[in-house]
Amino acid sequence: MAESQEQLLRRDQPRGFGNHRKYSSLSHESHRGTAAVFESYVEWIMSYGSHGGLIAHFAHLSSAEERFDALYREMKVVTDFGRIAKFDYLMTLSRLNFLDVRPGCAYLQGATGPLQGARLLITGPDSSTGARDLEKILGAFSQVTQTSFDVIEDAICNWQKSPAKFKKFVL
Repeated sequence: MAESQEQLLRRDQPRGFGNHRKYSSLSHESHRGTAAVFESYVEWIMSYGSHGGLIAHFAHLSSAEERFDALYREMKVVTDFGRIAKFDYLMTLSRLNFLDVRPGCAYLQGATGPLQGARLLITGPDSSTGARDLEKILGAFSQVTQTSFDVIEDAICNWQKSPAKFKKFVL
């Protein structure tokens, strides 16, 4: 990162991060920058010897939900990996069939958009209902509709951005 810093920070090329990482830094000197994130991620993986070692360490857990939760909590050591980064990272590994993990809840604790969306949907715009209470309601909803929590979390997060007017999600 240090050797490529000049190229990475060039102003004549589009660069930057998506909305969830808009405050991240490409600076190799930043304690929360890309270099620090990569370094902490590699240290985390290497504490198990490899990605295979990490997967093997959690293989004994009996359900995909238990594995998701254990890995989600374990990832706190990765710099700048907050709620959305951990959730999306694990869901990506699941969708690629690298890991058999599945969220057992929407992980609203510490959320912004999904928590706001759940409140708006379930208890109204002026609600201060706690994440745990909303998780219980969403859990019942998931059971009745047979909708997975990754879909619920994504839907309420996107919907709360424009609840009065439909906006098509575009990649």
